[in-house]
Amino acid sequence: MSRLPVLMNGTLLMTFLFMLADVIMLSLCQNDSIENNILWYNMVLLSTGVMGCVLFYRLFRIAYQQLLAEQERHLQHKLKDQVIHMLEILVPIVERKSNVNRSEIEGICWLMRHTVNLLPGAEVEDWEIRLLALLHYVSRIYWPEYIFDKNTELTDVEYRFIREHSMMAKGFLDKYPSFRQVTDAFTYHHERIDGTGYPGGRREGNISVLAQVLGIAECFIALTTARAYREPLTFTKALEEIRQLSNQAYYPEVVSAFTRALHRIQAKKTSEYQLYFATANHHGIA
Repeated sequence: MSRLPVLMNGTLLMTFLFMLADVIMLSLCQNDSIENNILWYNMVLLSTGVMGCVLFYRLFRIAYQQLLAEQERHLQHKLKDQVIHMLEILVPIVERKSNVNRSEIEGICWLMRHTVNLLPGAEVEDWEIRLLALLHYVSRIYWPEYIFDKNTELTDVEYRFIREHSMMAKGFLDKYPSFRQVTDAFTYHHERIDGTGYPGGRREGNISVLAQVLGIAECFIALTTARAYREPLTFTKALEEIRQLSNQAYYPEVVSAFTRALHRIQAKKTSEYQLYFATANHHGIA
């Protein structure tokens, strides 16, 4: 409800109260003395005025609160656009540094969106999915360049350094309530329901569904992307590995939704499927 109808309705109601006061005053003044008529008139007028002031104050507060809420929504929307724009500016830098095609961003968006659509009760907006995919890609900006070309096992120090990428969102988005779901999902998307994940070793029940969806999408992209130390897995082999992690690393219902989403889109050969997999030959998906 906007502010204008509130104030218009308040004005009409106050007008009605004053008209009602006049009717009451006239009915009381018909058979009474002039002094009593004046007294009754003043009493009714005073009562009506007090009620009108209280009503107007309450209506003004409602309109003011609605104005503040509208301003807050506008600021939050502007902030979301600014954060996404800032991350998009960094994409070419990360692409050159990591040699990882930016199509990965669309791939993760695509996988997450279709998986979320098959999960009842999952309330996730498109901008949140977009922001998560961008955060996942851009968070590599902190990694040393040699790590992307390393064809041997990571050292403990290197592995700890890479793990810190999950804290990127918490560093600059944690203070904004509208980003809470995104911050939580990105921070804990490497958690596993058996408690073996990081950064906090969370277990089943303490990991959000959105974090799990991002975790599975990231895992699938990683498995089907060529690395310096291995060849990419095929669609079938990557999906089989993810299924084996059901009820161990991932919620069974999320794995099921992810599997159904992949099969549906692969069968339909949607434009999204063709755009992503046709331009990302490094994925090696059949």
